[in-house]
Amino acid sequence: MRPSVWIAVLAFALGLAGCRPPADRPPTPTSTPVVALTPSASATSTAPPTETPTSTPRPPVAYVVARDQPVNCRYGPGIYYAVVDRLEPFQSAQVEGKDETGMWWYLNNPNFPGAYCWVSAVATDLEGRVETISLAAPPHVTVSKAEIRAEPARITVGCNDFPQYALIVAEVSANGPTLVDWRWEISTGENTTETALVFTEAGTQVVQKSLVIYGPNDYWAQLHILAPNDLVAQVRFVANCIP
Repeated sequence: MRPSVWIAVLAFALGLAGCRPPADRPPTPTSTPVVALTPSASATSTAPPTETPTSTPRPPVAYVVARDQPVNCRYGPGIYYAVVDRLEPFQSAQVEGKDETGMWWYLNNPNFPGAYCWVSAVATDLEGRVETISLAAPPHVTVSKAEIRAEPARITVGCNDFPQYALIVAEVSANGPTLVDWRWEISTGENTTETALVFTEAGTQVVQKSLVIYGPNDYWAQLHILAPNDLVAQVRFVANCIP
């Protein structure tokens, strides 16, 4: 081949090589725009606010607990008052007050809600908010019961056998130490003067009245308690005659 032909071929090959990009140059990447997504208001969930729970404080109270023996619960703060109930062994009761000596507790009676009584501090154990116990006034002592009867309840005799006699007997019960004022009132019109009956402690005392029955009739007699409370106990009895 001629030298001029080789030169022409070589020049053509070099021209093709100059048109291709170098092998070690990477192609220029095409950038893709990045879009930032913002959540819409409808897509955003709002959690409800968390409320801090508040605790309601329990009322300050104190309790007594009976020991391993029954404990008398009395009408007032002392052994001179009547026993109205009792706490069983290990039974508890809420304390509502105390006496001036601090030796008796005033209780809400657990056996009869709404009723109250007193127990000895030495027979019970105290628990709870002791500092909240306030003084409680002793109760007003009353005549709790009066029962009356006539002996005999019926008289039947000859019409010429009058006068006859009847005995009126009354039992008066008080629930504590007190002074009782009383009198007899009879259907014949007889009213006795007021008389005082002294109770140094709770208990029952007997008073009586002898009546003279002058003829057949229906009679009644009553014991009228005037103080410390008003109370009447009455009995009826009959006197008959046989001609």
